[in-house]
Parts: sequence; structure tokens; C-alpha cells
Amino acid sequence: MQFDLEQENLSTKVAEYIKEYLLFSGRFGNGQKVTEHEVARALGISRSPVREAFKDLHNEGLLEFRPRKGSFVVQLSDQDVKELYLLRFWIESRLYEVVIQRKTLTQEKYDEILELIKETEKVVDSDLDRHKKTLEYSRCAIKVHRGFWSLSGMKWAIEALTRLHNQMRLAMIQDLDYAPDLRKNALLHYEILDALKNGEFEEAEKALREDMGLYMNGLL
Repeated sequence: MQFDLEQENLSTKVAEYIKEYLLFSGRFGNGQKVTEHEVARALGISRSPVREAFKDLHNEGLLEFRPRKGSFVVQLSDQDVKELYLLRFWIESRLYEVVIQRKTLTQEKYDEILELIKETEKVVDSDLDRHKKTLEYSRCAIKVHRGFWSLSGMKWAIEALTRLHNQMRLAMIQDLDYAPDLRKNALLHYEILDALKNGEFEEAEKALREDMGLYMNGLL
């Protein structure tokens, strides 16, 4: 496979390729070794940008380096996953509070997020098998949540949430037991959106708590 991109920001593009086509697709499983040589050969590029991409993925907690052995897809324990979901809940719920206080959910933004939620419902209603449906749903759901997060204008919190979501997404793909009831999950997005529109923080937090609870029942 050729990766026809300009050199500028190439390592970032390579990192996205590894995430979307190797990790989040399930092609590379829990604890599986990933080599710079394999990725460089697949993309038809030198190893230098791949090496930089690997560093980024190590920092994001998606790959782990083992001395004298190389890089491997991170293995997340049940406790790891619980902590990730709890951290996401804490941060994301605070952003909802900011959104309501600043009244940043305009009608235009509301309509944009509404369309993203409808896309997740289309995935739920599709004929894809469970694995493929979960993969596609996770890709669409992050767009919905990024829509919520972006309303806060808090870039560092958004960056932290993006990393947390990527790790949770990896865990869900590695073990479908972490996957939620997709239809219930999609409907909760509507509840969060309407609560933010109506300035109802407690309702938004409640819906988010239930959203997280679909993944890790009893944690929150």
C-alpha cells in the first residue's frame, strides 16, 4: 500500500494510519507486536516518520515499548479500563458544566451535533455484524462527543479526553464485552444534547453517567 502524502506532518498521518487501520480495526490484537519496518513497508515510506509516529503512540498509551523486544499493542486490564472511564466521566461532565455556564450551544451547533447522532443511529440499524458495527459505531460516536467537547473551548481538556477515548476504544475493540448496548448509547446522546440546550447540567451529567455505565456497570 502506498501512502501518498507530503513530508510535512507525515508522522502525524502515519500515527493516524496505525490507529485507524491497524489498532482500531482489530487487525492487530491485544499484546501483538508492531514493527516500524512492517508499517514503513506497507505505506511505502522511510522508517523515520514511522519512528516518530511510534513515539506519539507510546505517549498516547496505545503502544508499549518492551526493552530488547520492541513495540506492542497495549494490554489493558479491567482495572485500567475502569480508571479510564472514570477519568473520562470526571473531565467530560465538567466540560458540560462549562458549556451550560457559557451558553455556547447555538442552534447551528445543536443541528450539527444532531446530524452526527443520527449517523450513529444509522450504524445501529445497519446489517453489519457485531464486530464491524462496533468498530463503525465507535468511529461515529467519537464525532458526537467531540462535538460536545468542542463547545467548551478548553483545548487541553479536549486533548486529554481524545486520548482517553482512544484508549477506551482500543479496549472495546480488543474485548467486545466492553461494548455497550449501541441503541441505548445512541439515544443517550440525544438526552445529553437536549440537556445542554436547556441548561440542565444535572440531566446532562445523569445521561453521561448512564452512558458510561453501559460500558462499566456499577463503576459510577
